[in-house]
Amino acid sequence: PLTEGEQEIGVEETFGSIDVLIPGNEDYLLIYAENHLKTYYPTVPHSDLIMLVNCERRSYGVGETIIPSGVIPDSVHLLLTGTAELIKAEFGISNPLSSASLIGDLSVLSETPTTGIYRARSPVETLAIPRVLFHEFILRNQILEQVEHLQEMLEFMHHCWLLQEMISYPVKIRIARHTVLSKHKKGDTFNPDEKGFAFLKTGKAVLWDNGRLVRILTPGDFWGVGAVLGGLSQNISVEIVEDVTTYRITNPEVLRQAPILRWKLLEKTGQRS
Repeated sequence: PLTEGEQEIGVEETFGSIDVLIPGNEDYLLIYAENHLKTYYPTVPHSDLIMLVNCERRSYGVGETIIPSGVIPDSVHLLLTGTAELIKAEFGISNPLSSASLIGDLSVLSETPTTGIYRARSPVETLAIPRVLFHEFILRNQILEQVEHLQEMLEFMHHCWLLQEMISYPVKIRIARHTVLSKHKKGDTFNPDEKGFAFLKTGKAVLWDNGRLVRILTPGDFWGVGAVLGGLSQNISVEIVEDVTTYRITNPEVLRQAPILRWKLLEKTGQRS
């Protein structure tokens, strides 16, 4: 049995009860939102980011539509929690979107309807930034060209096999910021490992290995795996059969830092160990 002194210090308290010493009123989702926005817009003043962070928050249940297809969204949504997906039935695309994903911004900036439906795969909370406010934010900070290039690359990633996995948006943004557009004329032939890793945006090419046809490359495919993994065949070549435009990765290290991408490259080249 407990003594009177032991009983005096709380023997009747319910097991697992907690005393609050200093109440915390911090809203951590707002901190996450600010950090995510800072990743997207690193040159924007802190005060402008806070203006966006103070926008309305919305909740969506499993299967609910966040942004329907064929509309210019009223708001740009930053995913704070949960998982969403982009569905483009016409192309057979269903891409998962993790927290920190920004959706609807490209349609808002270009004033063109969405080409797919964004829906919640799990309970989702978003930061809904009104279309007018988002426009003003982009124009005032003079980052329209930078954002359009970034979003164009992110949109391309939705159609690219290598980048369709559950890759976090900060990683995708880091990759997008290390890409430049390159062009090659019909008839050009080169060793892709020397040119570096690149995604085929438009056009058509053929990949050869010691004179053996490996595959025909179409938009969404890539070459230059050796520039990322190293140690692959140096006898490969790419022949351009139609004028092509590519997204060339200027720093292959950004791909090496994503384990899922390295694994998929090994799988694609049959070099899995």
